[in-house]
Amino acid sequence: MIFGGLLLGTLGVFVEEARQDPLTTVLFRCTFGACGLALYGAVSGRLRELYLGGRPLLTALAAGVLMAANWALFFGAIRQTSIAVATVVFHVQPLG
Repeated sequence: MIFGGLLLGTLGVFVEEARQDPLTTVLFRCTFGACGLALYGAVSGRLRELYLGGRPLLTALAAGVLMAANWALFFGAIRQTSIAVATVVFHVQPLG
């Protein structure tokens, strides 16, 4: 949990230093995440559990599209404001 918090908390710095547009950043984030998930599934022997069909697949795809859009907006907000403001709004906004 601590590692995840540190990773998420420093994400804005890496996005800012890479100087990539938000969609490119999201593409690489999704690509690395998919590769990591596939590697974990293969190593742990649970790759088969990732198979979804029908309604669960559509739900997972819709959630993935919304999450990617959320990230793209967050990364775009970093460029428009600052890392600090964008991060605070990103994390506090769902509570409002």
